[in-house]
Amino acid sequence: MARVMNRGALAEDAVSIRRLRASGISETAVRRQFATVPVPSTRRFVFVRRVILRAPPDQVARAMTTALTQLAADSRSDVLAFDDFPAVAVACARGALSSGLGSWHWRILELPTTAGPGEAIGRLLCAYPLEAAGVTAALAENDLLAPVWRGLSEPIAARLSAALGIAARFSPPDWSPDADGDADQGERVARAYAPLLKHAAAFWRPVLRPLSRRHEAVRTAAILSLLRWSPMVLQATGHPVWPVLLARLGDAARPEQAPAPTTPAPEQVEAADAASHDAAIHDPLPQVRDAPVISTLLPAEPPPAIAPESDFGADRPMPIEPAVTPAQSRPHAEVVSTGWGGLLLLVNALNRLDVETLLTACGSEAPSGWRLLHDLGVALGMPVDEPLAEFLTAQDLARPQPSPPGFCEKILREIEALYAPDGAWPLRLTQPAQLRATATHLDLELLTPAVDIAIRRVGLDIDPGWVVWLGRIVTIHYPNLPAIHLGEA
Repeated sequence: MARVMNRGALAEDAVSIRRLRASGISETAVRRQFATVPVPSTRRFVFVRRVILRAPPDQVARAMTTALTQLAADSRSDVLAFDDFPAVAVACARGALSSGLGSWHWRILELPTTAGPGEAIGRLLCAYPLEAAGVTAALAENDLLAPVWRGLSEPIAARLSAALGIAARFSPPDWSPDADGDADQGERVARAYAPLLKHAAAFWRPVLRPLSRRHEAVRTAAILSLLRWSPMVLQATGHPVWPVLLARLGDAARPEQAPAPTTPAPEQVEAADAASHDAAIHDPLPQVRDAPVISTLLPAEPPPAIAPESDFGADRPMPIEPAVTPAQSRPHAEVVSTGWGGLLLLVNALNRLDVETLLTACGSEAPSGWRLLHDLGVALGMPVDEPLAEFLTAQDLARPQPSPPGFCEKILREIEALYAPDGAWPLRLTQPAQLRATATHLDLELLTPAVDIAIRRVGLDIDPGWVVWLGRIVTIHYPNLPAIHLGEA
């Protein structure tokens, strides 16, 4: 998976090699150099047909960084660039709905050339399940989620539910015998979780309406709703909100019954004809009400790039296929400029304390992960009108409630006991930063020109990765640090 890089980002293995021929350097050394290619916070995807690098053995990583940056800005037919993975999925859905998936970039992803939008996106999400929330949001923005979700077969939907459970570390809830209960079922739970149920129903109702109530895609939609808006619910076996959510989405999926036609009386027919005649005189253009809306799909876009083939020392380039136009896409992210970027360093501290267990022990009084971060920040001096504080409050949709009395104080005492002996506490939270937030990722860019050695020594600024209690992948970047490659050491 190759991506365009921002100079100075922390190093990760951002380039995968499908086939390698190298001279003058071992494969192990090449892979070690690629581990220094930095990852961009925008997670831009570049789909490369073939890359030929001519560089000294110790400069391969630098040459790859330069080549990918140039290719991403190019419109050549052997490369396609997409701003993020949701843009990849949007292009894939459009391709499946129009000209098909026979192009080389889809073949590299092992998508069947005849796959419809449901099968194509289902296969993509099974391979990249933690991107599912962002992909469904992007598909909905582009009026593509309905044809995709209605095209999901029961087996693929079941595979996606299982893949989500494995990737996000929870056991997918099964169908509840109460899912078909009466409308008054779970009234107390419905009131407590009203924001979550409202968001889930509003998002999925237009998509699920033609499906049967117990179609596997309905259960997958319920799981995605919890993963996006209330991830800790998925960690609790038999949580009471699950059957209520399933019932809400099942009701949304129930096909609407058209009323049976009735035969009007003769005088009613005459009155209707007269009214129709009068309307035609005053309004010659017919009015169509409640008619189905047919979305006009854009032409197929040449998809994204995810698995480039890298060849070193090749004699000649591979033949290039007919030219294609890169998809016009944009990162699906909200950008928050904050002076309290250090607050996100607490994610690693909370993970070390096993905060999931602490939240579960709170029972019905447990705050969401978003609320906990907010309350910890406020306890440490963050103003409630600070942009980061307002962002955290806005994410608390499942069941907005403050942390239990004394809960934050107890956690802060335990964090201090962990990090004070190493000189990392008190933690400097007032750090200028930019946070890029999507339905799947929180990418924090700390704008400091130097790394705090005490923080680095105890690992507070390592990438937390998948954070169960937030339902997001969290990464931490230092864009203002100089990039260092192995060849420069």
